[in-house]
Amino acid sequence: MTDPHPVTATDDCGCGGACRGGHDERLAPRPPHNPPGRTALEYRVGEYGSFLAALLDRLASPAYPALNRLTVRTPDDPAIGLLDATAVLGDLLTFHSERIADEAYIRTADEHRSLVLLGRLVGHRPRPGVAAATHLAYTLERDPRAEAQNVLIPRGARSHSVPASADEASLTFETARDLTARWDFNELKVRRRRPSLLTPQDLEKRSELFVAGTALSLQTGDRLLFVFGEGAGGERKLLPVAKTRVDRDDDITAISLPKSAPATLKEVLDEVRRWTAPPQPGEPGEEPPTPEVPNPRPVSRLIEDFEDQVLEPLRDDLDEVKTPERLAARLAEPLARLGEAQVLATPYEDVAAWFEQLEAVLGELAERALELAPARTDEEGASIGGRPSEGPSGLVAPTRRSRISTRPAPLKGDSRAAALEALGGVLPALRAT
Repeated sequence: MTDPHPVTATDDCGCGGACRGGHDERLAPRPPHNPPGRTALEYRVGEYGSFLAALLDRLASPAYPALNRLTVRTPDDPAIGLLDATAVLGDLLTFHSERIADEAYIRTADEHRSLVLLGRLVGHRPRPGVAAATHLAYTLERDPRAEAQNVLIPRGARSHSVPASADEASLTFETARDLTARWDFNELKVRRRRPSLLTPQDLEKRSELFVAGTALSLQTGDRLLFVFGEGAGGERKLLPVAKTRVDRDDDITAISLPKSAPATLKEVLDEVRRWTAPPQPGEPGEEPPTPEVPNPRPVSRLIEDFEDQVLEPLRDDLDEVKTPERLAARLAEPLARLGEAQVLATPYEDVAAWFEQLEAVLGELAERALELAPARTDEEGASIGGRPSEGPSGLVAPTRRSRISTRPAPLKGDSRAAALEALGGVLPALRAT
């Protein structure tokens, strides 16, 4: 005989065919399997349908002969009703057991308290929650019958956000404190400037000073008295006005002060020594820049070789430099070598940055040295054939507008001085021919 109600894999009720009298020992609960990375655990050993099917299978199993006389399988039978209630109880217990098991792991936990307790196992304590905050701009209606008056927006005034889509919910915000509003505050312009505190150093660094108002009647040559500090003992400076500029759109007057005197040759030489100073003895590291060491050196063989070949000879020659032109010419070779060193140090970012900064500083110092050089007149710079005059060594001395020579002039005691002097005597004859 065939079973009129066979158990199929597409059983919709989930009872394993128990409702139609089918029984299969293979429907017994299987152990759960949880591969890594799951967001929810499979911890239930069964559900209502599997529990009821397993209980009904036991009724027809030869292993339990005492149950053979229970042959009725309709739901109104007391035995079947008891099994049905047992299956419901098992379904509830396994459901909540699975939820409890989920709360034991960080990946699967849903309750905030579970996450807090799990964090305490490793000493973590979450910070308290902070309410969302936003900025509100209130616009008040103007009362034409009354002047502008203050309106109090009390603390706790509610505002609701407008959802961007149907999936979002409206949020409620409350003001944190009392606000005083006025209708003439509806359209306030952005504050673009504020009073600043001047120091004596600002007068030397800033190119312009801005003063409120455009009717000051300041002219070039007028003198301004700056008083720093309170009382009669404060520092005072009397400076002339170099230039004025009126900005009527912003209602300010820009005042330009005369620039400070250029640095002397000694100050430029000291600055060169400071930037090319040898490394201090001790363990090298990533020391921050200091006034004594403005450009700390990274640890690199390229920098060590550059120190031995370029910087050390440069420091030795600085004592013999007596003119700005000589200093500018002497800095030409280190500047050229710094460009080559940057190419070699391209794979090492910190070393290349060190060479780049040193090149920028020495280039600026060379320009400052040329600015200190006196300007040559046409009579001083003219010679036979309209060529510039030559120095004692036969090399052309650089002027303020000339580019820095790529070959330095020979210093006193240099072994090349005699050869260059002899070459200087031959050059005029070669030019004449």
